[in-house]
Amino acid sequence: MDKKNKNQTLIVKLICLALSFGLWMYILNVENPVKEYKVENVPVEIINQDALKEYNLALVPNQKLSVNLNLEGPASEVYRVKPDDFKVVVNLASYALRKGENNIPVEILTCPSNINIKKDSFLRVNIVLDDYSEKTLPIESKVKILTVQGIYIDKVIINPTTATISGAQEQLDKVKKLMVDGKIENVEKDMDIALPIKAVDENGDVIKDIKISPTTAKLSLTVKKGKQVPVNVITKGEPGEGLAIKSIIPDINKVELLGDEEILNKINQVDTEPIDLSTLADNSEVTAVLKIPSDTTVASGINQVKVKIAFSNKNINNNTPSQPAVIPNITKEVNLPINLKNVPKEYEAKLEGEKVKVKLSGLESDINEIKLEQIVCSVDLSGMSEGEHITKINITNPYNNIKVEEINPNEVKIKLIKKTNQ
Repeated sequence: MDKKNKNQTLIVKLICLALSFGLWMYILNVENPVKEYKVENVPVEIINQDALKEYNLALVPNQKLSVNLNLEGPASEVYRVKPDDFKVVVNLASYALRKGENNIPVEILTCPSNINIKKDSFLRVNIVLDDYSEKTLPIESKVKILTVQGIYIDKVIINPTTATISGAQEQLDKVKKLMVDGKIENVEKDMDIALPIKAVDENGDVIKDIKISPTTAKLSLTVKKGKQVPVNVITKGEPGEGLAIKSIIPDINKVELLGDEEILNKINQVDTEPIDLSTLADNSEVTAVLKIPSDTTVASGINQVKVKIAFSNKNINNNTPSQPAVIPNITKEVNLPINLKNVPKEYEAKLEGEKVKVKLSGLESDINEIKLEQIVCSVDLSGMSEGEHITKINITNPYNNIKVEEINPNEVKIKLIKKTNQ
């Protein structure tokens, strides 16, 4: 009996709910009474910002303006409106303005039909203004440039050298410098590249909401080819009585010269200024200035080397003069991985071989100190299309005293396959 009563009660409740919903739909669609409704956070757009120039003012950034609208209209329409259905603006050309807060009336340009906005003449927003300012600053380059083996950067020129920033005084006071940054790899010839100019604060963080004119700067790179030549230590005078030269070893036995190819072809070594042996009484380490040939420079920027000179006792019965010991170079073969650079996003790249054999030469002590991860073999896939390609392997060697004698192979086959959507 109780179960039957419960079922009857449930049925009655469902019928009441259905009747209520039907009545509500009738009122909404047939009677359609006038209702009030509040829509919140309707965005406000600022127009005619050029009017600020007349007052030498600028907008303080990051101001999100909005208003709440009290609506009145048919129930079938008023409950359906959204903030995006309205276009509300504040016109800066219509009012006198000053630094600081400005309480300005808004204008409602568009709204849904049959909707009345109550007390719209009282709608206002607060806009904060600051003094307008502008200044010109030099542009610094923070671009990291990596060249291929045997190529060196000669000059880096930024054009223009300055740019003008403008906007709210408070924002401009945060700017410490203008810069271009980024990374350019595998440079092997002269090139120009346009980079965006950034305004940064003392921590290196980018300052937004200011105007920079121009917006980009051109970075012009010129390169030079290098030639590796041995360092030849020149001596003068004779060792002290009873001494003979045992060995003469410079800490750097080769240098990379930069210059015109025609000039480099005529240079086979770099001499030092003469070291006077007569002034040395014992095993010594002296500094010798390099005699850099005219119209050339050393890639590493050095202009002198340290030379270790060792002596031994001379056999007075031996009339044959002693010769300094010659420290020979050794070679070492290593297997290095091939890195893929600039792989097009829509392709998958497959290498025929993942490693390359590299022959290095230098003093044994220098060879033993090499960190192989710092010598990088890479191929650049920029601009390549689908299919098979044979491309040159580039090698970046940061060691001035180590020479790359051979790369085997010096080219690699790469197959680009278009990715399929999973």
